[in-house]
Amino acid sequence: MTASVSPELVDQLQSSSSLLDRATAEACRHVIARHATEWSAWEIERGLAELAGLGRHRDCTYDRPSIGVSYALWYQGKRTHDALRMLAPRIAGVEGSLRIVDLGCGTGATACAVALAVVALDRCGLAAVTEIVVDGVDSSPFMVEVAREIFAALVRDMGCSCVRATFRSMPWASVAAADGAPTAIVGGYLLDHSDGAHADEIAQRLKALADKLSASSILLSTAAGKGSQLKRVQTALERDEWQSTDRNCELGPAIAGGQFGECHALRMSWYKRHGLTADRLWRSPPSWSSDRLAARLTMNRRPGRIAVTLFDDARDGRLHDATQATAASPEERLTVIVGAAGSGKTIVLSERIARTVAVAQRSEPTPVVLVTAFNKAVVDLIAAEVVRALEATEGVTLKHTMRGEGDHELRVVVRGRTARVELMNRDRLPVRVFEVAHIKGELKGDWWKREIDRRAAKLAAADRALVARLGHDFLEDELERVIYGLACLDLAQYANVDRIGRVTPLAKGRTREVVWRLLMEPPIESYVNQRVKAYRKHEAAVTHAHPAALERKWTHVFVDECQDFTRSDIRLLARAPRDPRHLCMAGDASQAIHLGRPYNRPGIAGAQWKTHLLEGSYRLPLRVCEALQPLARNIRSSHLASRLEDDLDTVLLRSRKASVAGFRPIVLTGQHVADQLGDVLRAYVFEGERQRLLAADCGRRTREAAGRAARDCSWMVEQGDMRKYKGLEWPCVVVTNERRSWRDTSEAASERLFTAMTRTTALLVIVLWEDGDADTTALLGRLDGDRLLFWDEAASTAFDRARHGAPATW
Repeated sequence: MTASVSPELVDQLQSSSSLLDRATAEACRHVIARHATEWSAWEIERGLAELAGLGRHRDCTYDRPSIGVSYALWYQGKRTHDALRMLAPRIAGVEGSLRIVDLGCGTGATACAVALAVVALDRCGLAAVTEIVVDGVDSSPFMVEVAREIFAALVRDMGCSCVRATFRSMPWASVAAADGAPTAIVGGYLLDHSDGAHADEIAQRLKALADKLSASSILLSTAAGKGSQLKRVQTALERDEWQSTDRNCELGPAIAGGQFGECHALRMSWYKRHGLTADRLWRSPPSWSSDRLAARLTMNRRPGRIAVTLFDDARDGRLHDATQATAASPEERLTVIVGAAGSGKTIVLSERIARTVAVAQRSEPTPVVLVTAFNKAVVDLIAAEVVRALEATEGVTLKHTMRGEGDHELRVVVRGRTARVELMNRDRLPVRVFEVAHIKGELKGDWWKREIDRRAAKLAAADRALVARLGHDFLEDELERVIYGLACLDLAQYANVDRIGRVTPLAKGRTREVVWRLLMEPPIESYVNQRVKAYRKHEAAVTHAHPAALERKWTHVFVDECQDFTRSDIRLLARAPRDPRHLCMAGDASQAIHLGRPYNRPGIAGAQWKTHLLEGSYRLPLRVCEALQPLARNIRSSHLASRLEDDLDTVLLRSRKASVAGFRPIVLTGQHVADQLGDVLRAYVFEGERQRLLAADCGRRTREAAGRAARDCSWMVEQGDMRKYKGLEWPCVVVTNERRSWRDTSEAASERLFTAMTRTTALLVIVLWEDGDADTTALLGRLDGDRLLFWDEAASTAFDRARHGAPATW
């Protein structure tokens, strides 16, 4: 794909600067007019500040709405010139057709360079190419919008029918494979200053994409100061089937050209109109060329096979890394899989379940597997993933029966032997697994409140006042987290227990005696009491290691979202399989929205926990991870205060950069949310994503505004309690500090807020109300303000107040 660059071709390319100057100015003028009523002077100034960061050895975040125009008017000439020097010699050697996948396409410099090179070759009579298709992908819809306009203006001006380009905002992994033309992957100025820590991941994603596309070459360039990052990517690629070919690839000479006068005039008038003449970049004219590329890399695939997955074992095709593959492999160990939000815990657990069943022809006895999780939606998700994995396994047939939401049965035939998998949410365990009788009658929604009030009415006045002060929700949590969760099944135990993680104190003596007698003499009929009955029934087995009355028909037990199972739940579940080493759990204590800090993984008699740590989030964009890290560290510290490091079950949040850089969390103010949220939803969306929004634990005003905005933008919206939605994910999540009816928020607010924010795959919107809840406002104020995007100056001011407000209650 190389040829010498003739002097005649260089002469023809010298008209490129004037053609591109005119096309860029025309395109940016159209985009500015299109958004004239949307972009404030404050927004444009912020976009200019982002751009200035590139010249100060900082990373530029391309998620401000005006950044595409600011970038193109300043950098389009330089980037296109450097792309011409790298690509023109290669295009001169192309015969027939070629597909170029342009990663981080920005404002379309690669596509512009290809069009300019093809036209120049044609004028020289050297063109042998019949068609070049450029597929540009970028995480920023604002860069992509400008790229479309510039390329269209350029080819309209000079005519270039054999070059076609598409520009889409989406992750690399979403690029579709195509039959026919040979494919090259190009990344022009792809790397950030922070990418040194992600070189192996970037190389891994490049290799995976090249395998998917059957690409034979990868061409990368980057700016001065980032050459070391590029070298690390090269080293990582060379460990596999790729080799550097730069020594044998000619780089085209610098191309002479004139000033970008039209772009400069437009920049000056645009910034001057918005009062930004003080910025140092205002008076500086954009340039066309530099003498040399700062850093470049050309990699060709070595002869040999093209891998179809990241791993040799085809069963690992759904997994992202070797740590996940190890955790997904069944083993004779009591196991916990710990990972941050989006690290793949549920996929790994599902794969492990499928593999446990798939070895039925070699195991004795045949597997009878129990799978449970805190909520129905996660059980349904696991069932779907297990079915998908088993259907892809050779020699396996299955029958899937869905008995209700969160209730599934799989009968799996593996080479003539039948295994069984039952999946059910936690509320079904007492009756279906631990042989406790059904609750008599139906427990209406206000049953607990009515029964507490009825019993309290019989107490002395002082005791009634105590019950009123504690409240119905607190008492329900006290029953679950302490009396049942810590197995305090008589008054003496309860009176002296250390109430781990509970903020509201209960003095030993008379106070606890009142609570005990209110709740347990006799026990109030409830779903928690169902679990108490199960624990009592098998108490001898749990506490004294005696044979249990339970018929242990299960060979294996799997638990997802284990951070919302109490210590008693887990100890009881360890008695369900015939061997406690066949209990495997997955979870993250940072997302313990039901228990909060009271979650504690217990010791199991006769077995020691094996821990698999899944590090890094494949769901969360880098920018969201960066913003949430201070809150994640704070949650981890609060959990560590009450237990040993080895029992913590948390991993600090860290993004896998190569998944997608993404957008910073966007901050709006409550008084403007009704108008601004619709603008956000229209502006920020990845192509190919289902337009789904979750209003997570939001108050009435935010829910109504989110519903209106979603309907206006044709988005689907879900609203409700995070207890229902945890474990799932959405392209957009909205959270707020608006007053809400969270139960016991002083103990679980940080975990619930963190869990809600980590449901996003692309966009996180934070709504700050002036009269919002003080504790939630303070928690949001812990986020990294440098990694947030403020929609306007009012949002920036609101966050500053949250950051400097009173600390949350801990």
